[in-house]
Amino acid sequence: MVGKRVEISFQNEWGQRRPHTRVVVIGSVNGIEPTSLRQLFDMAVVLDSSNT
Repeated sequence: MVGKRVEISFQNEWGQRRPHTRVVVIGSVNGIEPTSLRQLFDMAVVLDSSNT
């Protein structure tokens, strides 16, 4: 299957756990360079939204 898919499930509350988002990247062997991928994600982080 190819295309956009989203799965949302409401299960247990966060409780004492810190809320987080998990991203799963699937690619061929040696097809994704971890350093480049980390840089792309780091550039997408907004630390202070008051300037937007």
